[in-house]
Amino acid sequence: MIQHIRENRRLQGFLLILPAMFVMMTLLVIPLTLTVITSFGQRDADGNVIYTFTLENYWRLLGFTEQGWDDLYLRILLRSLWLAVQTTVIVILMAYPLAYFIARSPEKRRNFLLFLVLVPLWTNFVIRIYAWVMILRSQGVLNSTLGTIAGLLNVPF
Repeated sequence: MIQHIRENRRLQGFLLILPAMFVMMTLLVIPLTLTVITSFGQRDADGNVIYTFTLENYWRLLGFTEQGWDDLYLRILLRSLWLAVQTTVIVILMAYPLAYFIARSPEKRRNFLLFLVLVPLWTNFVIRIYAWVMILRSQGVLNSTLGTIAGLLNVPF
């Protein structure tokens, strides 16, 4: 069996891509499929999904309701799509010249420029870490609250 895998390049490629396929199926395809299935369902009075096939949700999205024509959802959908198109065009116009400049830069400067592009993506992570440090440190919010409420002074959590 092992010898067969070593000799078969196609099988090697398939086995190498198998973990990535599993992750994609688990995190992308299965939730997307469940969302599509749920979109064809109905809601009961409590808000639970009843899995019966209906196109009512899609008709409502297009503006057809029981009371007549109401294009609220359609206007929101079209506005969202228009904003997505505008954002895409702006990002392409800004990012393409920057990427071209970085790609044409000398190797030493290229890494630094890539670093400068990636640093803003870290801000959310850094702010969350800083918030957790402020909450969990010895004189943080959690210890102060526990000390005040329960009388647990100078006992680190």
